[in-house]
Amino acid sequence: MIEFVDVSKFYSDRCVFSNINFYIREGQLVQISGGFACGKTTLLKLICRLEKPTSGDVKIFGESLNHIRYSRLIHLRKHMGIVFDDFGLIDNMTAKQYLYLITKLLKRKQYLEESIDFFDLGNLLNTKIFNLSISEKYRLALARILALRAPLVLLDEPFSYYKSFQELISILRKLNNDYKMTIVFTNFTPIESIDSLDIFSKCSVGVQ
Repeated sequence: MIEFVDVSKFYSDRCVFSNINFYIREGQLVQISGGFACGKTTLLKLICRLEKPTSGDVKIFGESLNHIRYSRLIHLRKHMGIVFDDFGLIDNMTAKQYLYLITKLLKRKQYLEESIDFFDLGNLLNTKIFNLSISEKYRLALARILALRAPLVLLDEPFSYYKSFQELISILRKLNNDYKMTIVFTNFTPIESIDSLDIFSKCSVGVQ
């Protein structure tokens, strides 16, 4: 599903990480933990090609991203559910308008009601997104992922935004087990019960 082969990333003379190798197979729930500015977000951005590696090869769904055509990349991203710190929402829409727009554009409206029920959004549907709490916005972003049935999910620091630690763990496990989503998320502190990529455990401010 996701493979890094001798991947290095530098910004000018700053080493974010060097020659990392790993493989995440389809159906895994994996965390990438480490301290502030270690490169966790950069790694997620490499997976969805929002960043390019300085050297090495990143593969998703069995395809190398090194020389991928833009049209093909856009197609692959339609199979990813991605939530970074801006959540990817449209603030001046209601929650209902937003979900209907996204599912209509990507032709996934058949899963919309199930997603709304799963995340208990019924009482928030007519609320403008800018009036939602941070935790409610995150539920909406996760509802988008479920409605779109994204097989690959990338979440940056989800526990920083969700109100209940245990509830979010339960949601991630259900998405992974019941909906067969491969999920990769970043976190400051490793969660013992979830598989972990030990890449940044010894890293200090971006230098491994």
